[in-house]
Amino acid sequence: MPVISRVLFDGSYDNYGYVYQLEDNNIVFYSGNAYFESGDELSDNYRPFARRQFGDVSLEDIVVQQWEAQGPLFYFLKDDNFYSHAFIERDDTIEPLGNLKAEKIEQLYNLENQYMVDFNGDGELGKPPVYIERVLFDGSNNGNGSIFELESGEFVWLNNGNYYERGDELDDYYQAIETSDFGDVTLSDAIASEWGERGPKIFFWNRGELYSQEFRDRNGRLETSGNLKSEKEDRLYELEDNYGEDLDGDNNIGKPPVVIEEVIFDGSNYGNGSIFELESGEIVWLNNDNYYERGDELDDYYQAIETSDF
Repeated sequence: MPVISRVLFDGSYDNYGYVYQLEDNNIVFYSGNAYFESGDELSDNYRPFARRQFGDVSLEDIVVQQWEAQGPLFYFLKDDNFYSHAFIERDDTIEPLGNLKAEKIEQLYNLENQYMVDFNGDGELGKPPVYIERVLFDGSNNGNGSIFELESGEFVWLNNGNYYERGDELDDYYQAIETSDFGDVTLSDAIASEWGERGPKIFFWNRGELYSQEFRDRNGRLETSGNLKSEKEDRLYELEDNYGEDLDGDNNIGKPPVVIEEVIFDGSNYGNGSIFELESGEIVWLNNDNYYERGDELDDYYQAIETSDF
């Protein structure tokens, strides 16, 4: 009788059969009631596989098996990718039926929970816990979602209004963000979010410029919708007023105060307007007949003068 050199798959977890490699290098399927180990002689109740390679996987990659009407259904795990392939039992062989099928990794977790077996050897039954490595944007205060980098390096979006910190476990539904770099900005520059036409709209602040990018749901993942858009600075002040937060780090919420550095011309006595240089270096015209001094805040509509040298 042939001798088993290696046990490739042990289906004793639910009497689902075994896959053995024999000393003559043939790979066979055994569905009897006996239990065999490496070095044992195998009884004649087995069938060889007609093939051992199926595209990206081989019989050595089998991790789970179930029964279907025509024969065994094998699941394969290769390079963190999960597949399935149906087989049919002939009188003297086990032959593949149809083509190799890609499966979602969640199916593996479901099978682990069903049979209470750690099929992928990660030390966990079912889906492993997901931990936050970095909080890129916390939107828990405004209800428009948060952005995290996970320990796996994946960037995700979560919209449940809860507050999370580094090291916390994500225990709710989240969506992976396919792109983290958008040219002028990255997800690390995110400062605010709101809902767009198809999904979240994220605002970015980088080097004194405000940008926005819309996203849409695609099979549970977030992909970009349209291109990165440049926004006016007044939009930033509007967001700060809405959320009550200093988003650009200038220690002001909303539009910062405009302070006079120098009174170039005081026209308050004549009713024909005044000219000021602001702390920003900008030269402006104000026509409201009020008297202003250096250090005063301009709290009325003014106009910038484009040219100061004539």
